[in-house]
Amino acid sequence: VGAGGGLGHLAVQYAVAMGMKVIAVDGGDKKKELCESLGAFAFVDFTKVNTVDKIMELTDGQGAHGTLVLATNERAFSDAVNYSRRYGTMVMVGLPP
Repeated sequence: VGAGGGLGHLAVQYAVAMGMKVIAVDGGDKKKELCESLGAFAFVDFTKVNTVDKIMELTDGQGAHGTLVLATNERAFSDAVNYSRRYGTMVMVGLPP
């Protein structure tokens, strides 16, 4: 979450370089273009679709193995919990106010 931002675009690049299948989450067409140009497998625009439903669809109903939350709003955190795989890893860098 926050894949098109200052830290997020670096995380996308590292994950892709490590061979991970990246589902980038952020809002806006410019951020989509950036994430896709960096090698993200998919981009989920939280302003246009239900993030949880879309990520569950992309992961065949299993959820993400790992989730990195860089955004600082409460919805990003609650959604991340719901689209993370059971026993997956969730790292929270940004914290809501």
